[in-house]
Amino acid sequence: MTGLTLDVRGGRGAPGYRGLDGADGKAGGCLWGSARRGHDGQAGGDGQSGGQGGRIRLEVPEDFPAERLQVLLQGGPGGEPGAGGQGGRAGKAKGCWLYRVAGAGGGRPGLAGQPGASGADGALELVRLTAPAEESVGALTRGAEESAE
Repeated sequence: MTGLTLDVRGGRGAPGYRGLDGADGKAGGCLWGSARRGHDGQAGGDGQSGGQGGRIRLEVPEDFPAERLQVLLQGGPGGEPGAGGQGGRAGKAKGCWLYRVAGAGGGRPGLAGQPGASGADGALELVRLTAPAEESVGALTRGAEESAE
């Protein structure tokens, strides 16, 4: 045997959701007054945690060369953070007959989310099986022959 690789690494976490954009501001009017400011964008969602690495119980013969065994047990990387939503556009200024209505400011963009946590590493339990003694193998075969008669 040249080598054996067991790959049970955890999967990548899902990305966070993008934040919603803010609503646009309202333009001022000559009859109803001042303009309204744009609304702020929402924050992006956090990335999801990565998947946990696998747990393996491997039963091998007593003389199995464990140095030829390669096991990949790492937890998966966390998901990417979600982007923040864009701020709403500003309410526009307007010129009226006798006066001018000032515009309002735009909304602020939302904050980006946080990256997801990495998944936990897995575990390997290597169990070495011992061969039964010659006396017990002989007794088992004699018992089987006697019951067959």
